[in-house]
Amino acid sequence: MTNEPARIAVPGFHQWDSAFNETTGLLYLPTPNDNAITVIDTRTGVVSMVGTGSVPMAAAVNDVTNRAVAVDPVSNMIYVANRLSDRVTVIDGRTNGAVQR
Repeated sequence: MTNEPARIAVPGFHQWDSAFNETTGLLYLPTPNDNAITVIDTRTGVVSMVGTGSVPMAAAVNDVTNRAVAVDPVSNMIYVANRLSDRVTVIDGRTNGAVQR
């Protein structure tokens, strides 16, 4: 392991209030321009995205289940506040997919 800086290209811009899981090395970046949370595996550089509602603003992570934004650890549901749509997106922590309501 080196302490050399590395760059990882991520989609969109305006990433705000990210969250990092030290256990897994996953970084969660709200990506409001793409209406998603960008997930970066800092160990491998793999980038993926989880769709949310309009303009997600912040992220948090549950270190045990490795899920993002506001987390209910009992139900393993994740809640994303979407600023411009005045809605909350609910993500099932088992599937990482949005729950239709």
